[in-house]
Amino acid sequence: TNIIYACKKGDEIAYKQLLNALASTLRAVCIRYLKDEDLAKDALQETFIHIFKYINTYSESGTIEAWSKKIAVNNCLKTLKKQKLNIEIDNAFSIASLDASPLEKMNAEAIIALINGLPELQRIVFNMYVVEGYSHAEIASCLDMSESNSKMTLMRARNKLKMLTEKQEFNLYE
Repeated sequence: TNIIYACKKGDEIAYKQLLNALASTLRAVCIRYLKDEDLAKDALQETFIHIFKYINTYSESGTIEAWSKKIAVNNCLKTLKKQKLNIEIDNAFSIASLDASPLEKMNAEAIIALINGLPELQRIVFNMYVVEGYSHAEIASCLDMSESNSKMTLMRARNKLKMLTEKQEFNLYE
């Protein structure tokens, strides 16, 4: 688009337009991964620095939003690694599917609260797979784990979400 072309030429007005167009979407991505407002703001700032620094590498084969989201996710993962979070993978002994019907009745804030209540690794894998659309191979590569561990972690996240919706531990309904 014209904004992208202008950004590639170094047009500061175009930078501001692109920032305004992407800010709320990318902020939401950062909040989903980091939960902490200050960490999310820092990751968002790093994301825009990266976007503007590497805008010339954007090939326009996909949307600028999708390209930017991948940058945001990678920045969030780097932030989590910098915090040296000790992420442990537990063995899963039972597999159950997530019944979507209670989720369909929930408001957005309740869903976010449930997801934020997941253990760190489960929240990250759930966000990457369900929200961002990453494959298990991509998740495994980003998080330095096997594809089967990614699948197992997603299944555990779904099981926990199902359990929480069944127990109604949160104010789920509008």
